[in-house]
Amino acid sequence: MRLTLGLLFLLGVSTVFAQNIVLLDSDSVPVKRVMVSNITMDESVFSNKEGEVDLTMFQEDDELIQIQHQSYETVILPKAELVKLKTILLTTATNRVGVVEVIVNAKTNETKNEIITQTTSISREHIQQQAPATTADMLDNTGQVQIQKSQLGGGSPILRGFEANRVLLVVDGVRMNNAIYRSGHLQNAISVDPNLLEGTDVIFGPNSLVYGSDALGGVIHFKTRDPKFKIDTNSVEKIDGSLRYQSALNARSANINYQNGTNKFAYLLGVTQTNFGDLTMGKNRYHGFDDFGKIENYITQVEGVDSMVTNKTPNTVKNSGYDQTDLLWKGLYKAGKHTDLSLNFQYSTTSNVPRVDKQNEYKNGVLRYGEWYYGPQTRSLLAISSETKKRTKWFDYNNTIFAYQFIEEDRISRNFQSEIQENNNEEVAVYSFNSDFIKHLDSARTTKINYGFEGLYNQVSSAAFSKNIITGETLSDIATRYPGNGADYTSVAAYVAVQKKIKNHIFKAGGRYTLTKMLAKFDTNEIINLLNIQQKELSTQALTSSAGYVYRKGNFKLYSSISSAFKAPNVDDFGKIFEKKGDLTIPNPSLTPETSINYEVGSNLIHEVIDFDVAGFYTQIFDLMTKLPSTLNGDSSLTLNGDELNLVSLQNNGAANIYGVFGAFRLKFNSRLNWHTTATITKAYFKGSDEPVGHIPPLYGKSTLTYKWRKVKLSCYTRFNARKKWSDFSDLNDNLDESVDNFGSPAWATLNASVFAYINSKLKIQIAAENILDAHYKTFASGISAPGRNFIASVYFKF
Repeated sequence: MRLTLGLLFLLGVSTVFAQNIVLLDSDSVPVKRVMVSNITMDESVFSNKEGEVDLTMFQEDDELIQIQHQSYETVILPKAELVKLKTILLTTATNRVGVVEVIVNAKTNETKNEIITQTTSISREHIQQQAPATTADMLDNTGQVQIQKSQLGGGSPILRGFEANRVLLVVDGVRMNNAIYRSGHLQNAISVDPNLLEGTDVIFGPNSLVYGSDALGGVIHFKTRDPKFKIDTNSVEKIDGSLRYQSALNARSANINYQNGTNKFAYLLGVTQTNFGDLTMGKNRYHGFDDFGKIENYITQVEGVDSMVTNKTPNTVKNSGYDQTDLLWKGLYKAGKHTDLSLNFQYSTTSNVPRVDKQNEYKNGVLRYGEWYYGPQTRSLLAISSETKKRTKWFDYNNTIFAYQFIEEDRISRNFQSEIQENNNEEVAVYSFNSDFIKHLDSARTTKINYGFEGLYNQVSSAAFSKNIITGETLSDIATRYPGNGADYTSVAAYVAVQKKIKNHIFKAGGRYTLTKMLAKFDTNEIINLLNIQQKELSTQALTSSAGYVYRKGNFKLYSSISSAFKAPNVDDFGKIFEKKGDLTIPNPSLTPETSINYEVGSNLIHEVIDFDVAGFYTQIFDLMTKLPSTLNGDSSLTLNGDELNLVSLQNNGAANIYGVFGAFRLKFNSRLNWHTTATITKAYFKGSDEPVGHIPPLYGKSTLTYKWRKVKLSCYTRFNARKKWSDFSDLNDNLDESVDNFGSPAWATLNASVFAYINSKLKIQIAAENILDAHYKTFASGISAPGRNFIASVYFKF
C-alpha cells in the first residue's frame, strides 16, 4: 500500500498535461469520428466533433500511432511527432478506403485487414504491462491461447485444439519447429525471452500455404527487437532494461540492453538472467477436492541414499525451480538505398529443469524416481538476412534468410534408491533457407502476388547411456530416444498466392507444394532387434491450398476462408522410442502425413463505443496421427528392465472433426474506462464415433476492466477455464492422472489486479497481485499446479 501511495504521489507532483491534437480536412474543418490507434489496434480512441484527440493513453513517445478514416488517407507517425505538430491535415482518399499498414503476417507483409483468419498481436508495451515470467505466460495472458505445463520450466501453446508439433513457432522469420518436435507437450516456446521481444503475432488456423508443415493449429511468430539507425544528429545510443520479482515463484529477473548505431550500421545487445525458485500453488481449493494437486512427499538424499520424506508444506512444489539465460545480438547494415542486411544471433540455455510430473509419479505406493530432470536445454540461432524494397520486373519486395540452429535436449532419470542413472542426449542441427517475394502488378496496387521458396535440412543425433552415480562409471549404452545412428530430415517447398482488391472487397487464393524425405538409421538394441529395422526411408509430398474473401468498410471487416494444411511425419513421430507411465512408444514404419481442411467465418469492428472480434471455425482432419495400442510379433506388451510395458505407436487413425467459436468484445464507457473480454470454446471427436480427440481444452478466456488516468493504467482482470468432463478426455492422449479421477479437470477462475505507471520518459513501474484469492487450480493437462497468490514488482528503465 505504501508503495502504491508513493507511486501516486510521484505522479501527482509530476507535471503531466493532456496531449491533444486536432484533425482537420483540407478546408480546415474539424473531422470527427477519426480512429486513432496503436499499430496492434488494441488501443484506440476517436476524435470528437471538434476534431480533438487526447493521445495520453498512448504512453511511449516513439510509439507509432495510426490515424484512419474511410474518407481520408491513413497517417502513421510517432506519438512525439504528432504532439509536436498539434494540428494534422488529412488528405482525401482517392479510393475512399484508407489502407492501414499494420503488418501481421511478416512473411507476406499482409496487414491485419487482409488476413483471412483470426489473429492477435502482442505489442512490447503490453508485454511490459503484463510482466510475464516466460514467453509461454505472455501468450497465456492474451486469453486467446491455452498453455499446458508439465513443469515450471514448461509452456506448450494450444491453438484450436492443436498442440506441440501441430503449432508452428517462428522467430524472426525462421521456423523453430525441428525434426524432434513431439506430438505431446513442448517447452521450446520459453527459449524465446519476452524481455527481448518487440512483439508477437498469433495467426490462428491452418497456415501451410506460406509456412508449410506443422501450421495446422496456427503460427506463433516471435519478433525480437531491432536496433535503430541514426537518422539525424540525435544519438541512438541507449541503455535500457528491467528488474522483476514474482513472489509465488520466488523468481528474480534482470534484463539489460545496449544499442547504438550510425546512419549505415546499427546493433543491439540484450541479456536476460532469470532465477526461478520452488513454486507455491494456491491454498484455497474452491473446486472441492481437498487433496488435488498437493505434493505430499518428495525425494531427498539422506547420507547419500534416496529417502521419501513428507512434505510439510504440500502446497509448495519442492525441487521445481531452475535458472535461464537468454542472449540476443542483432546488427543491421544499410547496404544500399533499398537493401538492409541483418545478422541475428540468439542463444538460450537453462540449468537442469526438474520434470515435476515425473518427480511425483508413484509406483507401488512409493515415488517412482529418485531424480528426473531435463539437462540444460539449449537453443542457438545464427541468421543472415537481406530485405530489399525496390520495384523491379520480378518483385517489389524480397526477404531472404539463411539460418543455422543448434538445439540440445537432455533427459536424465534414475529410479528410486537406484545407483544407475539413465542419460538421453539429443542434438539437432538445422540448416534453413527461405525467400519470400511480393509483386504488385498495377500502379494502384490492387493486384498482388506473393511467392516464395523454402529449404530445410535437419540432422538428428541421439545418444544414451547409463552410469553409476556412486562411482561415476559409465556402464553401458542403452536404447536411444531416436535412431541411434542418426536421422536426416529434408524438406523443399514453393508457394504462390494471388490477391485482388476491388473497392471494398479482397479476393485471395494460392497453393504450395512440399516434398519431404526422412532417413532414419537405427542402431542395435533389444527393441530395434525385435522390430527388425536397420534403416528406413520415408518420403512424403503435399499439395496445399487456400482461398479467402474479405469485405472491409471503414473499421468493419468480414472475412471467410477455406484452407488445407498438412503435418508431415518427422523423426519424433516415426523413430522415437519412449516410455511413459507404463506405455512404450515404438516406431511405426507405415506412418503417413495427416492433412486437414479448415472452414472459417469471422468479423471484427472497431467503434467509438464497442469493439468486437468473432470467428467460427470447423476443421476436418484426415489420417490423423494419434497414439494407439500396438503389437510387436503379435504381442501387445513386452517386459523391459523388469517392467511390463504396454505397446503403443503413432498411427493414422481415420478422421476427426474439430469445431469451435472465438469471441472478443470491448466496451468503452469513456476514453479512460473500458471492459474487454475474450472466450474460446473448442470441441473435437473422431469421425463416426463419440470418442474425443486429445489435447482439446475446455472453454477458456479472460475478462479485463481497465482505467487509464494520465500516466497510470489500472487493471482488474480474471482468467477462467470451464470444467472438462472425465468423459471428454482421450485415454492415451490426455493426462488423465493430472485431473480428478472420474470427474475431470475442475473449473477455475482467478482475480487479479495491476498498476502500470509511467513515472517519466526514463522510468516505468508495474505492480500486480495475481490470483488474489489464492485459488488452487491446474490448467488443463498440466502436470504442475498454477501459482497461488503472486505479487509482482517490475521496473523498466532507460539511460
